[in-house]
Amino acid sequence: MPQEIRTLEIATKAGPLKAKYEILDPKRVMILIAKRGMELPFHPGSMMVFNRARGIWTVNENGLFSAWRAGGHIKHNGGAVNGVRDSGELLELFRYTRDAREFVYARFDMDSLPVRVQTMHIQAFDRLVHALRKKTNVQKVIALMNFERARQPVDSLGRNNPSAANMAAGAGIGRLLERRADVKHILSRVNVRTFRMWKELKRIERCYRELLRLLGGRSGKSRSVETLPVLAASDVAMDWKLIEVILEEQMEVFCGIRAQPFRKNKFQLARDLRVLRDAFARDGIRSIENLRRGASGSDAEKYRSELDVTRRGMEARMAVMRQGITWMLAKFHLEIKIIAPLSWLMADVRADQSVMLRANGQPTRGELEIHSSMQPARFQSIRERADQFMDRASQRNDGLLRTRVKKNVLAHMEEARLCMKQEDWERAKEELEFASSYI
Repeated sequence: MPQEIRTLEIATKAGPLKAKYEILDPKRVMILIAKRGMELPFHPGSMMVFNRARGIWTVNENGLFSAWRAGGHIKHNGGAVNGVRDSGELLELFRYTRDAREFVYARFDMDSLPVRVQTMHIQAFDRLVHALRKKTNVQKVIALMNFERARQPVDSLGRNNPSAANMAAGAGIGRLLERRADVKHILSRVNVRTFRMWKELKRIERCYRELLRLLGGRSGKSRSVETLPVLAASDVAMDWKLIEVILEEQMEVFCGIRAQPFRKNKFQLARDLRVLRDAFARDGIRSIENLRRGASGSDAEKYRSELDVTRRGMEARMAVMRQGITWMLAKFHLEIKIIAPLSWLMADVRADQSVMLRANGQPTRGELEIHSSMQPARFQSIRERADQFMDRASQRNDGLLRTRVKKNVLAHMEEARLCMKQEDWERAKEELEFASSYI
């Protein structure tokens, strides 16, 4: 499916930016495209994600993996994902409205309740007011003003007027429900834009897998005979012309990948594909056509020798490309299966701690401790995935690559595993990101 490219002027933190963009979603997600002769304030390939609350496009220069992961963070912070968990603003708002309603219901018949139950409702409402004092959202601030009024059963004329106090509490509850509706709307937008980025990630991954298959490497379940090594073994000119067509198609595919962090690698792959087409495929076609014309004796031997040299040259170049692509696919695995889940898990643990601290009236500022005992099964899963990745990476080769990656990747993976054992999860995530950056 061809990508849509537009020249647009958008609002960013750095000011208006008129440039070319690849459109993943015209109202939510775009990719900044380099334009010859134009100086950009951000790296080409940066992800542009619309922030509706601020009315501007936020920029993620780290690229697609990072932007997709950030979208997952927003989704986790806004509400429970994959089941109900003690975290997220939606759950927090649910608790606020529940405590406020129970306080209002109890006040209608407060004198008939046991003192212990009265105290429980009053303390829960006081915790709610205390929690809202730290909020800056307009709806929550107005809710706080109403709840402050509701705490006082005496009205402005000095009369005992619990009905007026309950009306004020009801108005505060209404504001919280409005905020809840806003958060749900934000989540619906975030889910869409995060899905758009996920689709682009999977599209790019499929491009790498298909090229690896064509180069004669193992990728997925497809076992087509139309791979370049099979075609190159043929003495039929049409097979070599098909090689040329396939290479041109693949050059077009990789030129269509514009997001970071794939730009550097896709340019290298495009150059390799061009070399395969210009220096090998076309030479092979010429040699075969010369043989077909009936060359004999020394001429036939010469053309046969040239064809053998072309085949060896093609195989050498394809071997380098296969090796590079297997490392790129390893990067996908590291980012999607290890780094992103760990990042979201750490955010969940911090959110759980914040909720508990707020419930106990304790401050939530500062760095919150992360320990695997807080979510043992999920942290153990991360450890196991890191071990498996390390084992597989240690078996991969990088001897044909222009820039060796294996040594640095394994060093940072080993450091990440050590940090996990020491329960230093923040540092472990940093080391995993360093390992990914070398690929």
